[in-house]
Amino acid sequence: MFLLQLNKFLVIPLVISSALFAATVPDKEFSIEKGLVTYEIIGAGQLTPDVNITLKGSGKLRFNAWGDVALIEEKVKELTSGGITYINRVNVCEKFQHQELFDVDFERKKILKRKIPKGKVLSPATEGLEKTGQERIAGVDCDVWEGEGVRLCLHAGVPLLIEHYLLGVYYQKKATKIDLDIEISPSKCSIPAFPVQKMALLKNPINSKKHEVSKAFSQILLDVTYEMQKNLTKQGEELSELSDTEKQFWLDKLGNGIFEDQKVFLPEFLSRMKETRLCLIQAPSTHDANNCLLKVAKMKAFVNENRQNSIVAWEGVEKEETLAVFDESIAFLEPRMKCIRGAKKLSDLSACMRQ
Repeated sequence: MFLLQLNKFLVIPLVISSALFAATVPDKEFSIEKGLVTYEIIGAGQLTPDVNITLKGSGKLRFNAWGDVALIEEKVKELTSGGITYINRVNVCEKFQHQELFDVDFERKKILKRKIPKGKVLSPATEGLEKTGQERIAGVDCDVWEGEGVRLCLHAGVPLLIEHYLLGVYYQKKATKIDLDIEISPSKCSIPAFPVQKMALLKNPINSKKHEVSKAFSQILLDVTYEMQKNLTKQGEELSELSDTEKQFWLDKLGNGIFEDQKVFLPEFLSRMKETRLCLIQAPSTHDANNCLLKVAKMKAFVNENRQNSIVAWEGVEKEETLAVFDESIAFLEPRMKCIRGAKKLSDLSACMRQ
């Protein structure tokens, strides 16, 4: 009945990883001159006892000049169920061209431009992995490379399958259509005409911290896996030896982006709901009541896939039920706000919502 049930869902933000390419030919990213690959993206896992993540989307890789010019695009909906409701819809666009990376920030309507040192455009995707055989994906044979929590399938360096797995959290990007050696017009490798902002030299594309735009969930998963393995090696431990507390420590790192978003979103959402309720009480007509709902409608899109948010008649039962929904939601969130503000990590926040 309500616009939001805060105890139902939660979400993660994302952008594509630069570690998609493999330098199989000297000075070339791919050993195929040009092509287009279309992908399906899925993911799932449990970040806390009552926060589950789900990813669903699609992507494209267009490239010319053996990968010297390449455009990576993704559209992904990220949703988790459990302690909080939140939906994140991500639109990604990255272009590699002549030793430069152009990263499109759609939210701020700008492009971040970085120079990449020659010979270090992208680290080989197979570094640290073992070749284990071949697989056929979308009618094309590819070489399978595997390592701890990583599985790739590459055709002439072009990624047809990317899988990451960590502590029960899973991500997959798999080719569904492959068109190789076809002409790719320059317009198909274009990016929006936003202002360009020059950034510092990008020395390590794979492990660099990209604070300016959202990180791909695949890259977050890869980064946390790398950090955890490095820590385990230093401590002389195995993954199987991790305690439940230690596992949750790493899962909280994986969900840190969600946590940071929610620390800002939840207090603002509560404030907006209170303002809207006061406006509704004072609304003399259906038109005025619908104007009141504009205060919360945009935020509702982050917690409920049903974006419709209108009142048919501002009187009688509908008026009482609408106000009751706001009362119920405010009553749920307000007493938890002290706990939310004091939370230090995702599992803390999840516990707040269970109170």
